[in-house]
Amino acid sequence: MLQNLIQLLIGIFAIFLIISFHELGHFIAARLCAVNVETFSFGIGPSAYRWMGRKTITEFRFSVIPLGGYCRMSGAKDLKRSIKNRETYIQKITPGSIYSVHPLQRILIYLSGPLANAFIAFTFVFLFNVFPFHADVSPAIILRTNNVESDKENIFKDLDEIKSIDGIDVHSFEDAYVLLKSACDEGREVYVNLVRGNLELSLNIAPMKNDDGSYSFGIMKAEKPVISRINHSSREYIAGLRENDIIAEVNYSDVFSTRDFYNILRNDRIIKSITVDRYSHKYKIEFSEAGYYPFDESGEFVMSFAFKKDIKLHRGKPIFNSLVNAPLDAVEFCKRTFVGIINVFKGRQNMHTSFSGPMRAAKSIGEITDAGMSVGFVDSLRAVFFISAMISASMCVVNLFPFPSLDGAGIVIGLIELFRKEKILKTKEYVIYNYVSTITLVVFLLLIWLSDMGYAFT
Repeated sequence: MLQNLIQLLIGIFAIFLIISFHELGHFIAARLCAVNVETFSFGIGPSAYRWMGRKTITEFRFSVIPLGGYCRMSGAKDLKRSIKNRETYIQKITPGSIYSVHPLQRILIYLSGPLANAFIAFTFVFLFNVFPFHADVSPAIILRTNNVESDKENIFKDLDEIKSIDGIDVHSFEDAYVLLKSACDEGREVYVNLVRGNLELSLNIAPMKNDDGSYSFGIMKAEKPVISRINHSSREYIAGLRENDIIAEVNYSDVFSTRDFYNILRNDRIIKSITVDRYSHKYKIEFSEAGYYPFDESGEFVMSFAFKKDIKLHRGKPIFNSLVNAPLDAVEFCKRTFVGIINVFKGRQNMHTSFSGPMRAAKSIGEITDAGMSVGFVDSLRAVFFISAMISASMCVVNLFPFPSLDGAGIVIGLIELFRKEKILKTKEYVIYNYVSTITLVVFLLLIWLSDMGYAFT
C-alpha cells in the first residue's frame, strides 16, 4: 500500500511539472505579446495559496488538485461588455486583452503551450540519452514461452544460444531482443546463426502472428539460476545454500534456468531438497522430511535469496550525438501519439487502452520509476525522463487538434482571421464557441476519468 502511494506521488509530481511547463509557455508568450495574465494556477480546483506577481496584475496560485493547471488571460470582461451592449463584434477592447493583439500574436500565444511541451520532451530525451545506464549483458540463451509447433526445425528452441541475426553479431540477449523486435514490427523472418546443444545451425525463422495482429517469436531470456545474495538468518542459508551457488536440481528435478526453478515450485508447492554446483562440485541440501512451503498467505513466492543478474554499467551517448538525436526521438514520440489517436477514431485501437488520464499516467510514471530503482538510482531517473518525454510529446500533439477547449482551435481561428484579414467570430459566436468549448472539455475529461477509473479497478 505504501509502495503504491509513493509511486503515485512520484507520478503526480512529474505530471504537475509537465503541465506547469505547458502553461508557462502560454504565460511567457502572452507577456511577450503584451497580453495581461490575470491568473496563473499551478494545479486546478480551489486555491490553497496565492500571491500577486511583482510589477504585474497576475495572481499566482497553488491549487489543491495538482493534476492540471491554467493560464487565464484578460479578455473576459471585454466579451461580457460586448454581449451586454448587443454588439455584433467586440467594439471596445481593453489594452492587454487577448482580443487586442494581432491574429499572428494570438497564434503564437496558443502555440506556445504545445511548443513548451515539445521542448520539455526534447530535454527529457536528451537527458535520457546522456545519462549512464545499466544494461543486461547475459548471453543470448533463450527459452520458448509456448510449445506451438515445437517439433519443427526452423523455430527457436529451449536453450538455443543466438550468435548472429541477419549478419549482425549478437553479444547479449539485449542485442538479440532489439533485432528480433524490429523484425516483429515489420512482420518479417530473420536469418539466425545459433548453437543448439553441440550443433551450430543457420536458420530462417519467421515470427508467429498473434490474435491481435502483432508478431512475436515466443521467446524469453534463459536466466542461469545463480544465487547472488541470501539472507543469512533464513532457512535456506542455515540448511547450507550460499552466494554464487548454481541450482542444478530441486526435489530431484533438473534445473537449467530460473524458469525451471519456478515451474517446479508451482507444481510441487514445497521444497524438500536442492542440489547445487559449487566450485565444480555438487552439494545436496536437504530440508526436513516434510519440506517447507515457500509461499505466503496470498500464494506469492517468499524466498530469502535472489538470483544473479548479468548487468553492467554503460556510459551514456556523447553529448553532441544526443543533441542531434533528441529532436528526432521527440518527433517520433509525437508521430506515435498522432497515429494512435487516428487509429482510435478509426476503431483500430481501443480507447481504454490507448488514452490515459492524469491519474493513470501518474501511476505509470511511478511504477516505471520504482522498476528503475530495482536496478539503480540513475536507471530510475532515466525511466522518469523517458516516460515523461512520451507524456509531454503526447500533450503537445493532443493540444494541437482543432477541437474547442484545445490550443489547436485558437490557432485555426487565428490563421483564418490572418488570411481573411477580418474577424470570423462575432460576439454571439464567441459565446457559442465558449459554451461548446466548456461542454467538449467536460465530456472529454469525463471520458478520460472514466478510463482512469476502469484502469484503477482492473
